Amino acid sequence: MTTRPRLRDTPIPQTTDHAAEAAGYIGSLARELKGIAVKHDFGFLAYLLAMVAEEAEATTRRVDGHEPDAA
Repeated sequence: MTTRPRLRDTPIPQTTDHAAEAAGYIGSLARELKGIAVKHDFGFLAYLLAMVAEEAEATTRRVDGHEPDAA
């Protein structure tokens, strides 16, 4: 089983100059919060947080230049 950092162990980006880092941080938070929502059977919250995590991952790829902008 892989151990992933918990919210309190994930460093908060100190600047918004690095958009990919900010998006990655948001995705990390959303994934952990989704786990909490699933554990407590908060289905709709889990769904919304999964959408946030997916969007954060897509945003990270886009701002890193690995994906074209949606037009």
